[in-house]
Amino acid sequence: QTCALPIYERLHIDCMFRVSLVCKVVAVNANQTVDVQPLIRENINKKAIPTPTPLPILPQVPILMMRAGGFCVTLPVKVGDTCLVVFHDMNYNAWWQNDGMQNQERRRRHDLSDGIAIFGPWAQPRNLPNYSNDSLQVRSDDGTTVIDVSASGVAITAPLIDLNGLTKVNGDLIVTGKLTSVGQTTIQTKDFLTHKHTGVASGGSDTGDVA
Repeated sequence: QTCALPIYERLHIDCMFRVSLVCKVVAVNANQTVDVQPLIRENINKKAIPTPTPLPILPQVPILMMRAGGFCVTLPVKVGDTCLVVFHDMNYNAWWQNDGMQNQERRRRHDLSDGIAIFGPWAQPRNLPNYSNDSLQVRSDDGTTVIDVSASGVAITAPLIDLNGLTKVNGDLIVTGKLTSVGQTTIQTKDFLTHKHTGVASGGSDTGDVA
């Protein structure tokens, strides 16, 4: 179907109608937003000559991460990270400030002012080394810290694994290497540091059971 609008009007709509842009973070703000620089220069006519022109920095862009049911997965967003900024169908200022259902404050649509940053995309020069095609991984880019979930089990690799809180293991525990305990150690209800043996005798005799 042929568009009925004149060519100059169609070009104007094409330039103003935003869908998404790959951007680079140039600032991380305290209110959990980012300032981003679009990474694709747009051809803009200057004296009738298409000229690659950088788009402006987009300030205070909200971030999108997985969050629901009282839980969330956060990322330590840094300057230089890349993201995909998608632009809302309507202006969302009132929702952003107050939450809940709100009225449309302005009639703009798919505007550069109404983006949300989704983190994750990367270009070919930044491909992940040792990318796993047969498991789910939560990992650092360099692979020094990895939680690997597959059909065969869960493997955790890290310079240090720090567990805080009560830790319960159901099943056998196999330790390869040195096991260090700091604090009280209880074995079958007996305190390891203060336990006593029955039937203690001098020499090479065996003692009795733990009292």
